[in-house]
Amino acid sequence: MILRNTGIHKILPFSILIFFLMTCCLSSAGLSADLPSDAGKEHPHLSEKPYEDGIELCNAAWDDLSGLASPVEGTPESAAPPRSLPSVLISWSDGGKPFTVSPGYGKDPLDAVHDACGRAEKVGNLRYLLIDLIREVSERKPLEGASYIQLEPGLEGLILEGDPPAYVFTPSELIFSGTMDEKGRIPMAGLEELVRKKAGKVFLSPLNRNSTVRSFYSNAVFCDGEQVLPLYRGHRMISFPERGLLLESIAIGGRYLAGSVLPGGRFVYSYQADRDRNNRGYNILRHAGTIYAMLEVYEFTGDREILERAIQAFEHLEASFFKATIKGISVGMIVEDGYLKLGGNALALLAMTKYTSLTGDDRFRDEMELLARWMYLTQGEKGDFLVHKQSWPQGKVSDFESSYYPGEAIFSLVRFHGIDGNPLWLDVAEKAARYLILERDKGKPLSRLPHDHWLLYGLNELYRFRKDDLYLQHGFRIADAITGSQNMSPQFPDWMGSYYRPPRSTPTATRSEGLVAAYRLARDHGFPDRAEAYLQAVEQGIAFQLMTQVFPESAFYFPDPHQAMGGFRESLTASEIRIDYVQHNLSSIIGYLNETAE
Repeated sequence: MILRNTGIHKILPFSILIFFLMTCCLSSAGLSADLPSDAGKEHPHLSEKPYEDGIELCNAAWDDLSGLASPVEGTPESAAPPRSLPSVLISWSDGGKPFTVSPGYGKDPLDAVHDACGRAEKVGNLRYLLIDLIREVSERKPLEGASYIQLEPGLEGLILEGDPPAYVFTPSELIFSGTMDEKGRIPMAGLEELVRKKAGKVFLSPLNRNSTVRSFYSNAVFCDGEQVLPLYRGHRMISFPERGLLLESIAIGGRYLAGSVLPGGRFVYSYQADRDRNNRGYNILRHAGTIYAMLEVYEFTGDREILERAIQAFEHLEASFFKATIKGISVGMIVEDGYLKLGGNALALLAMTKYTSLTGDDRFRDEMELLARWMYLTQGEKGDFLVHKQSWPQGKVSDFESSYYPGEAIFSLVRFHGIDGNPLWLDVAEKAARYLILERDKGKPLSRLPHDHWLLYGLNELYRFRKDDLYLQHGFRIADAITGSQNMSPQFPDWMGSYYRPPRSTPTATRSEGLVAAYRLARDHGFPDRAEAYLQAVEQGIAFQLMTQVFPESAFYFPDPHQAMGGFRESLTASEIRIDYVQHNLSSIIGYLNETAE
């Protein structure tokens, strides 16, 4: 098997070298305080040509594991491990069964790769292969008395030495195992679980008073028989959202959502990929928002299965729809667990209007009218919505207020006006927008302004019907507040373009969504410099978001790779996949592609 660079257009080659050099610089300063650095001279250093070296090593390993290569002289298939530490770790899988790791020892990386493959069983259907070149190994530290081990998540691997012989865990293996928390802490019970999995049926715990541990850094490359991808923290490094990769992202993300729809229309709301477990909990707002995102995927791709699964998900949404009266006027609400919420009505209306505009099917005509009427009748004189959350059927109004529900309402009402044509819905949206701008956000500096992506969506749409510069300028203020808080000089290279420290995928995605709307607002109304600045921020944000999506190089490590594929993880170091994580990431990517299509 000859591996070529068929996929390297997805990652800028110059950026690869920069990121590998940054990794090397990071490793010397980033070892945990508990495991001080003691770089071993016997460990080979990565060449200054990491990508070219990766191709050579992957070709050799692929042929060896597939049984395509002639046996390498001096590398018996069942060689006993030498007393020194390995310099290479090879992980592989057929794409369905759990991955296997084999250590390699040798005078150089290629020799060590052949050695690792010689220790491994031949693979009948090799699909994925990952090579870690070990470097920067710390000195030994005794385990006695420790309650947990602290590592830099996704960047440091672990060597556990004892009797029986050492167990070695790659950085990616640890971060995707479910035993390490987001701060990189592995409790002793978690470490024993990892060893038990690696040892298989014969298990003798090495966790005793004589046990020691070392940490290490590695340079990793991933191969799938067609392409070689350098990895950082277990994911490919992405510095620009190239169109081909974005199309792949939408395709596998859409399939993830389609596969999450259960009989009756509910979603697998939260999936813990590292444990292959469905978490408890549900939220009808996110259910409705996810339907909306699926319809966007259908609109973009034309995939009928996505539409069919979205229609199936509408079944659960309709089962949550109830009718009532306010001042003798019929209204509709979305009710979950005895409560109705402004956001639930708004996102249900948004999903229904999207479906109607895409298909021409008028099945939700009555429901849309009733949902919009509830928002109209619960609006105060100043324009604020008086009910954000209310018990049902008791009718007690909660003190709870959401920063985002009003923006969702504005956006959905303007969209409904596009179908219904009734100016009343624009009046309600405009009154709400003026309240948010002149009351809620009045006088706030950019540092305290809510990063209200839903309001940005709404202002972009509203301004096209009611051209008040108040909406335009406030939209720019929100966008400036967002771009001003973006991580552009981050501690780690894979934090670039994100928000918060440490960053998470969905807060970045929602801001990218809002900035796409701000980009349209600026571009279409004579502010080209602003438009360009917002677009660049979107590109940086989406590049980060893609690094949280489950592509083969991370699915490889999960118990059920097929189930996890295409989902967006909570963060670079946490593996929960929730439907709204996927929703917002897909919406931002589709919005970006729609606005930048040639």
